[in-house]
Amino acid sequence: MKKIFTLILGFCFSLVLSAQDTLVGWTFPTGTANDSVANFALPANSGSFLKTYGGTTALNYSTNGLTTFSAQATGWDSGMNTKYWQIEFSTAEYQNIKLSSILRSGGNNPGPRDFQIQYKVGMGVVWTDVVGGAVTTAANWTGGAISNLSLPADVDNQTSTVYIRWIMATDDDINGNTVLPTGIAKMDNIIITGNKINVGIYNVDNENIICVYPNPAKGSVSVLNAPKGQYQVFNSTGQIMTSTTNYSEETTLSLDMRGMPAGIYFCKMNNGSKTQVSKIILLN
Repeated sequence: MKKIFTLILGFCFSLVLSAQDTLVGWTFPTGTANDSVANFALPANSGSFLKTYGGTTALNYSTNGLTTFSAQATGWDSGMNTKYWQIEFSTAEYQNIKLSSILRSGGNNPGPRDFQIQYKVGMGVVWTDVVGGAVTTAANWTGGAISNLSLPADVDNQTSTVYIRWIMATDDDINGNTVLPTGIAKMDNIIITGNKINVGIYNVDNENIICVYPNPAKGSVSVLNAPKGQYQVFNSTGQIMTSTTNYSEETTLSLDMRGMPAGIYFCKMNNGSKTQVSKIILLN
């Protein structure tokens, strides 16, 4: 029984850690100029664009990407500290913001090798390096890949626009030569994710997870070893779907989710001294 409970607890922990929403994303599915606009976006980010600055050529969206298409530009010569890719978006009501992206260089027309990811908030002119944001490209889709890079807390819950850029850090191409005007750089699979604040996910660790089982679920679910406290179930937009109070310490509490649409929900427990939370996947 102890082994089974440990496995269940580990499963609950992994679900909470993965409970991030996509705030905005570009995967370039069509190969047309429409791909300059994010194809995954919260309403606040529905008009977010990918752009380049500093004097590159116009972006071409019809070239091959990792799975579909990508954004491509040339004209990166003499671009150190001046030429860059850029996106902008809102993080309002979200925290623990993470970035994934892939930068690639051309092979026959080698492009820039070294980029640095930077950020700023609002219209200020000061850009700051993201820790761990140095990118070294290659003529493949793995060398310049960044996965779930944590962005600084400065960008959490911002009503002002958040800007991210990938700026050339040197004038070297992938072969160690100087980048030529014909050098190609490609961008693919830009994804910004975060945790919605109003569902109560704060610095998740083993101490603030409640274990909900079965998960995925159909209908009712149980909270194992449920502490005393108020329990609320939120949908993915932060709306309270149901609530109850547990008056007994470390009992098994049943939560009735019958009639709720299939989707992602969050169960939050609060007893005045601590908050615990878990993600619930509800099936049809």
